[in-house]
Amino acid sequence: MFKPLISLMAALAAMPVAVASAADMSVKAPPAAPVAPIYNWNGFYAGIQAGGGWATAQTTNVTATTSVPAGFVDSTANFSGVLGGFYYGYNYQFNNQWLVGIDGDFDWADLTGTSTDIGPLNGHLLTHNHDMEWLTTVTGRLGYTVNNWLFFAKGGWAWARFDGTTTNFLGTTYFGIGTEATTRDGWTVGAGLEYGVTEHVSLKLEYDYVGFQTANFTSTDISATNVVTNPSKSTSSSLNIVKGGVGVRF
Repeated sequence: MFKPLISLMAALAAMPVAVASAADMSVKAPPAAPVAPIYNWNGFYAGIQAGGGWATAQTTNVTATTSVPAGFVDSTANFSGVLGGFYYGYNYQFNNQWLVGIDGDFDWADLTGTSTDIGPLNGHLLTHNHDMEWLTTVTGRLGYTVNNWLFFAKGGWAWARFDGTTTNFLGTTYFGIGTEATTRDGWTVGAGLEYGVTEHVSLKLEYDYVGFQTANFTSTDISATNVVTNPSKSTSSSLNIVKGGVGVRF
């Protein structure tokens, strides 16, 4: 009769020891929350782009013609239009935030404009038509990344093709036409941002400015009687561009 009672009392006496031992056992820490991966901007990339451009040009007549004296400065030409093409380059990201790289692009352009002058030597109306056909740049880039966002500045060199014509009228009488074509080069700077839509695809928006060096050239002037002359000219010009693009990183 007393054996079951003695066994129960022994069990009750052992319970505090068991609870104390369990309390002394180390409690496992909860697993750490996973760390979000840093967006990777490294590698080669290529893409397509499109936008608009606004250019100005001022031409000085180095040699005299029948309409203007040597040193005569034509009216400032303002022309604008659209452009589009492709871009390519390489990014190197370091410290998970900074980025350096090299960037190049090529755009076909359709920037046009018109300006007019009255020839001081004979009163003829001179109508100048301007056109920029293409633009290409090679630049270095410095960027700052915030995960999927990239903010960058760029600078380097640019080349562009400009064409122009000048028609010569007095009233309704045609006196001739002059044509010119130059490939101009100069420095360029710009800034913009990119957003990584997926692991390998990003969208960009940027602004660029190009300051062209003075271009020296000769035009081909053909009079109404088919007399050909080649007066010398010089032109200073600049260009502003806003463009967007979509690129793929490899």
